[in-house]
Amino acid sequence: MKNIFSILAIAVLAFTITSCQKVRTTNDILTVNETYEAQINNNASYTFHLPNNEFVITEDALNAEISIIDTENNIYSYTPTEGFVGSEVIKLSTINSTGFCGTADVNNTRCGSDKREQKTLYYYTINLTVNNVSK
Repeated sequence: MKNIFSILAIAVLAFTITSCQKVRTTNDILTVNETYEAQINNNASYTFHLPNNEFVITEDALNAEISIIDTENNIYSYTPTEGFVGSEVIKLSTINSTGFCGTADVNNTRCGSDKREQKTLYYYTINLTVNNVSK
C-alpha cells in the first residue's frame, strides 16, 4: 500500500514539474494578431501606441505624407497627403519580441525564479479611413 502512495506521489510531482517546463520552454512562440479600425479627417493625423519599440512597418500606407514609427516613444504616426480621401491599410509587426514565463507571477511562484524567454510575435493591421472635410 505504501508503494502505491509513493508511486502516486512521484507521478504527481513529475507531472507538476513537466507542466511548468512546458510553459517556459524557449521554443514556445506566442502570436498576437489584431486588427484596428480607425477614421480621421483629411486635415488630421493619426497615432497608435505600440507595446514596445521592436515594431517595423511591413505594409506602408500608399497615400501618406508621414508614416513612421517613433521607437523612442513606441508610437506609430500617420498623416495623409494633402487632399487624400479614402482608405489605407497599414501593417505593423515585430521581428522578435520576448516575454518571460510567469511575468504575471510577481513572486515567481509558478515556475520558480528561473525565467526563460518566450517569443511573442505581434502582427497589427490598421484599417484607416480618411474622410473629407470641407474648408
